[in-house]
Amino acid sequence: MKNADALNQVLLATLITHTDAKRFLESMDEAIANAFSTRETLEELFGRLFSHDQKEVLLELIIAVGITRQKAANLQKLLEGIRRTVAVIPIMELTVAVEPSELALVRIKEWIDTHSHTKVVLEIKVNPRVIGGVKIAFDGKYHDYTVRKTIIETL
Repeated sequence: MKNADALNQVLLATLITHTDAKRFLESMDEAIANAFSTRETLEELFGRLFSHDQKEVLLELIIAVGITRQKAANLQKLLEGIRRTVAVIPIMELTVAVEPSELALVRIKEWIDTHSHTKVVLEIKVNPRVIGGVKIAFDGKYHDYTVRKTIIETL
């Protein structure tokens, strides 16, 4: 069994795009609102609200920190803490020429997570005028690594 910090990192890794994070937050709000008022088990509730991977990590996290449904206050604090963590994940904006595949997004996110000290979610913008490469906007900084920029600079 993994410890709570490792499980939190696994959970954050399931959030690739800003849309994923927004969807997760909406699901977490519903989970917090319904965790104590529904006849569903937590497994059923989480299965309805979250992706399979997220559900599994959340259930493992609850077990790892020793929370039961009878300890409602502790469960609510845990879920609210996860929600607060996700709500403040920084957004890295990437502008590319074509919509990346799901696999490409996962690999980009893994590369960023490996080479950065900051966990981020991606906001993908598609602009065919960039031709190739990427524009990156993050933390008030902007970098242009596009083919368009290279062509303009060489003309």
